Amino acid sequence: MIKAYSCLGPVVIHYRALEAKQKLIPSSVNDDDWAALDEKYAKDTIDCLSELQGMYCKYGQTAAGLTNTFR
Repeated sequence: MIKAYSCLGPVVIHYRALEAKQKLIPSSVNDDDWAALDEKYAKDTIDCLSELQGMYCKYGQTAAGLTNTFR
């Protein structure tokens, strides 16, 4: 569980911070900002979930299907 939080925690925090910024100042965040986060974290997140296996992999699959999570 420590591996999951240390690997995935910063990803969630960064996305949530950008989401909060978008809510406070809508014009300050654009699609390129979201794409940059996706590019920065996608490979590491997939690698982490693959390494953790089991329920964490299933959580990742579920999260991938949630289109309203961050945007």
